[in-house]
Amino acid sequence: MASMSSPVRGGHCYYRVPSRYDYMMASVGVVIGSGRLFGVLYSAREARPGAILSWLIGGVLMLMMAMPRVEMGGVNPEAGSLPASRR
Repeated sequence: MASMSSPVRGGHCYYRVPSRYDYMMASVGVVIGSGRLFGVLYSAREARPGAILSWLIGGVLMLMMAMPRVEMGGVNPEAGSLPASRR
């Protein structure tokens, strides 16, 4: 008998249907994202080179915060986000 592939592997289902809340949060993210881009425009007008320097410093700080998260994802690969008990 031929085996059929399934989205379920090891008891975990990797297929997810977005809910109304997921769509709402995606639309809120779009609104916030566009506002962030206008913030960059206005800060570049006012601060000139200081705005570029602040974005570089912020980028380095974000990398420092993201690297442990990336390392944890490589050590414990799971689909989806962390369960509520680990937050």
